[in-house]
Amino acid sequence: MNKQAEIATIEKAKKEDYKDILNLFNELFQVLLECNPNKFRPIQEGEAALQQKDFEDSLKEGAWRNFELYKIDGKIVGLIDYAIYDTSNYPGYIPCKLCILGNIVVKKEYRGMGIGTKLINYLRQKCKDQNIQRFEFEMEASNKAALKFYKKLGLKETRIRFAEYIN
Repeated sequence: MNKQAEIATIEKAKKEDYKDILNLFNELFQVLLECNPNKFRPIQEGEAALQQKDFEDSLKEGAWRNFELYKIDGKIVGLIDYAIYDTSNYPGYIPCKLCILGNIVVKKEYRGMGIGTKLINYLRQKCKDQNIQRFEFEMEASNKAALKFYKKLGLKETRIRFAEYIN
């Protein structure tokens, strides 16, 4: 029996994608909780890791936040969200266009298949196409899998953030 090749696409999120995106955010917050229980807590019944209004605002023309979805045969299995800024509006910064990665998440059963790499490379190309000079993000220091992933992609540590949890 010959299995048809799966069709993979990356496309902008649509309003009807909210529930699937919310499920991905819930998976992401589970990982974050495991990495840093001093900062994160379980999402409670009736809460949303991504508010529907915030998501719908991101779909409007000129919105600062963008959601791109990785789909296999039309099924959402990953996402990347990011924002584009012009640093010339911030005194003291060298003027440039900056892309800040908000989140990247792949459904647990699809991890290790290169989807995260494809999403990052997609964003890199998008940055090149839009003449964006810098791409950055921050992550939980204890997320060893993510650290290994980003280093494998050739990304460099450029900043360190310290925190202290006081009662």
